[in-house]
Amino acid sequence: MVLGEQTGLWVSASSIQTIPHYDISSITEQRIETRKVSQAGAIADIKTVLDQNQAVYLGF
Repeated sequence: MVLGEQTGLWVSASSIQTIPHYDISSITEQRIETRKVSQAGAIADIKTVLDQNQAVYLGF
């Protein structure tokens, strides 16, 4: 089970959808600048990548 810390809701691992499945043919790293730019600019840059059907990974 996965606990949502903010919501307190439980979701069983078996209920997480795995279909459709997309094979990954390649992965490349490309940074999206979110510091030293306005919040609106950072959001626009992330949306641009998502609009190109590319994934975005967030790390802290």
